[in-house]
Amino acid sequence: MPQITLLQPTILNGFIRERPFPQNLLGLSLMGGPTGYPWPYWSYDIIRGNNRMSKPNVPNSEAYLRGMQGLGNVTGSFLYMRDKKQFTPTTLYWLRQPGELARGNAEAMVSREIAELDDAQNFFIEWAFWQGLRTGKIAVSRYDPPRVAIDYQFNAAHNVVPSPLWSDLANSNPASDIAKWKQVIIQDSGFVPTTIYLSSTTFSNYVLPNAKMQNLWSNEMRDQYMRTLTISGLFGFDWTVYDLTYVDDWTTPGTATNYQYIPNGVLIMLAPDGNPFGWLEGPSSDHDALEQNPNWTGKFAKSWLEKDPSNRVHLQEWSFVPTFERPDNIIIATVI
Repeated sequence: MPQITLLQPTILNGFIRERPFPQNLLGLSLMGGPTGYPWPYWSYDIIRGNNRMSKPNVPNSEAYLRGMQGLGNVTGSFLYMRDKKQFTPTTLYWLRQPGELARGNAEAMVSREIAELDDAQNFFIEWAFWQGLRTGKIAVSRYDPPRVAIDYQFNAAHNVVPSPLWSDLANSNPASDIAKWKQVIIQDSGFVPTTIYLSSTTFSNYVLPNAKMQNLWSNEMRDQYMRTLTISGLFGFDWTVYDLTYVDDWTTPGTATNYQYIPNGVLIMLAPDGNPFGWLEGPSSDHDALEQNPNWTGKFAKSWLEKDPSNRVHLQEWSFVPTFERPDNIIIATVI
């Protein structure tokens, strides 16, 4: 049997911790790298905007006392993933063959097996980010534990529905609605929104054909959209179409259902300045990880041989939570 260095604990964990997330996952790209948080419960401050300016004063007189910046706090338990998988028969075949050719093939197959499980957990982090961003909450209600209920304390005024809805192409006015929502973010956060995220169906069916939006397009914008599904500068915003999907087979056990991270009919407006969101990695709960480092945070993996049935098992755990430090930078619009 060839010696596979990737199955050694130190190399295995170095590999998964340095492995980049799938580049097509927009949410992970927007959040950037995680921050390690070694305590079992996370907590962070919500920062509210304050546009109240200063005022003139008499030289050397008592200074005016400015009120505190609006602050809130969110605290909770980490979302925790712990998954394992058995290697496929093809991987086991190459692991059991002698020689350098077998070792090279076994390394490639093991790497693929580990990456597949790591990607699955990245998909859940992506799901959690978009759940928080488009609803202000993360809620998991299952027939079995754990249940999850995180409220990010988004301002109710930032969850909007236009009237008329954009599905009414003759009477709706997306440009007017967007202008109003932009002012809400500016007034509440102090930052200017410049980015919009939505699905291609929402854009193609309810923004693109609306007569009131037609005059805002330049030929360059049309070309850019056809090439990249993004538009820079349309009505002062960079529009990004995001159609990636995930498969959920645990909300209804045994039924695999495909969903979009951004459902049709939802539009998210964002002021990206001020670091409005991020994510934390929590401590490990695995005994083997804590033996290596009592303060281990982030993902941890291990692999072992099973005797009956004879197989190799790979396990990965990861605790995390998305954070939304500036929820006033965000507008969630249900437009159809």
